[in-house]
Amino acid sequence: MFSFGILISVMSLILEQIFLANIARPRDLATLAVIAVVENFGYRQLCNMWRVWGWYQYLRKQEGWGTMTRQAFKRT
Repeated sequence: MFSFGILISVMSLILEQIFLANIARPRDLATLAVIAVVENFGYRQLCNMWRVWGWYQYLRKQEGWGTMTRQAFKRT
């Protein structure tokens, strides 16, 4: 799964560069390539954990945002 995620991220960078050529400096392209690899370790797992937690709450009928207290805008 890590390899597939990296492949998708890097291929999207390559396609963007081929068709749009928005990234002028090679350093910026290299930075985006590193981020495309790093994002697949940690951040995606955290997002998946939040999704699983949301489904768990939904199945247990714990829907809603909770109590929200309204506050007025402060005028200066």
